[in-house]
This record gives sequence, C-alpha cells and structure tokens, in this order.
Amino acid sequence: MDVYEFIKKELFDPCGMSDTIFSWRRPSDPIERGKIRAIYERAVVLDKDTEEEIAAFIEGKSHAPSPFDAMPKTAGDIVSTLQDLIKFGNMLIGQGTTLEGKRVLGRRAVYRMTERYTGREIRDYCWGAGGVERPYALGPDRRRNADNLYSPSFYFHEGSGGCALIIDPEERMVGAWFVPFVEGQWRPAAVYNTGAVAWSGLK
Repeated sequence: MDVYEFIKKELFDPCGMSDTIFSWRRPSDPIERGKIRAIYERAVVLDKDTEEEIAAFIEGKSHAPSPFDAMPKTAGDIVSTLQDLIKFGNMLIGQGTTLEGKRVLGRRAVYRMTERYTGREIRDYCWGAGGVERPYALGPDRRRNADNLYSPSFYFHEGSGGCALIIDPEERMVGAWFVPFVEGQWRPAAVYNTGAVAWSGLK
C-alpha cells in the first residue's frame, strides 16, 4: 500500500474527511478522479499557477513530469475543507477517537505527538521573530504569545495561504479558518486575531 492510500484508509476515511485530498495527485481510478475533480471545481483560487494546475487536472491533462513526482508528498500537499479540519480536530480532542466513536489513533500516541518535543535552543527567526524560543510538538506548533487566549495545553497548525487549525484540549474546543490573502501579502494579525476573537467569547 502506498503512503497516500495508507493515510486515506487509516486517517481520512475513519474521520469522515471525504473532502480531503492530496493536491495535484492524478489517480488512475475514475471514481477517485471524479471526487477530486468535484472538490477542485469548488475551490477558490487566488493565483494564476494554481488556477492553471486545477484547470489541467479537470481537463484530464497531465503536468510535465518531474523527478519529485516519484516521491510521496505528505507535507504541504493536502487540500481540505473547514468541515474536514474540524472532524480531524475533534478526533484529536477525543484523544484519538472520533465523535462517532471510531478509534483512529491511540490515546498515548496523541499525547506524545502533541507534547513539546523541541529543546529550548530552537529559535524562531521567521517573519521578523528575532530569535525567540520556538516550541514544537511532533508536528503541531506550540508557540504562544501575550495575545493568545488559548489554554496552556493548546496546539495548532498554520497552513499555506493563511489557514489555521487550533486545538484546545482544556476547553475541548476546535477552531479552523481560512483567511484569503493576495499572494505575498501574508498578515499575522488576520490569522492570530481570529483566534483571539473566538476564544475571548468563552464564558
């Protein structure tokens, strides 16, 4: 079984993430191609290159082959919807169990992958951070600042283009949002302030 099939079978399907796909993958199965095509036809696209890639996929054209095509792309290659991100987040809040009671991950596996992993010597220089401490778990980000209203155990992932998935185990709350940006105009306030507004309303 290849890695795409494994992740779909063991993660996406049990979580009910029917609108989550690996971007630009061209499966041979016509049913799977039809599902991917339906998702892409609903996509909001802000840059010309992505628009052309989607159009080529929908028209059944293949892109120019690259040596990298033979490598599994399990990071930075997933396209999803807010609804599916919430399903994934609820599974993590449930310590590996979906709201429907399906066990996807072991409880201790979720604990281990979400606790801090990086040492205090790891520093953040992204977007002018100036070398502050950069805490990461095994995948999720654990950064926080004075503006965060999340519980101390929260973790998150910020995706490409200004999207975020926030998991707050103490509040048993999941937040997911997309912020549309014009290419090259990323603004942290649009991502971070959204979370501050949502969590500020908790009683």
